Amino acid sequence: MIDWHRTVKVGTTDLAVPRIGLGTASLGNFLAPMTDTDAVAVIRRALDAGIRYIDTAPLYGHGLAEARVHRAIAGRPRAELVLSTKVGRLLREMHLAYGLTSVIATHNPRLAAACDRILRLESGKLSTDPR
Repeated sequence: MIDWHRTVKVGTTDLAVPRIGLGTASLGNFLAPMTDTDAVAVIRRALDAGIRYIDTAPLYGHGLAEARVHRAIAGRPRAELVLSTKVGRLLREMHLAYGLTSVIATHNPRLAAACDRILRLESGKLSTDPR
């Protein structure tokens, strides 16, 4: 039997996340289109089944998955959920040959460094003492 509530600590932080969660790339139309209604229903069904960890990203459908997660969890007690997302990726339009365009994801090292600093401050691993 799966224990939906069994958790594991994240690194050296005090955050504990369930070992089983819901990934939302497909809810951002990653492999095939999905309606908002169906996407929200998937998330709510997972929550009803006991899932308490949801992973999403702005890259999943250019923010579509995050918006769908937002709609699905609205009204639920925030303390019951663990949400994760990603930072440091930029969507950039590339102009290709023959008038074609494409959107690629690139990394923003300054943003990643800033997030790393914030996490180290929060965890007490970086001093704010100016001395």
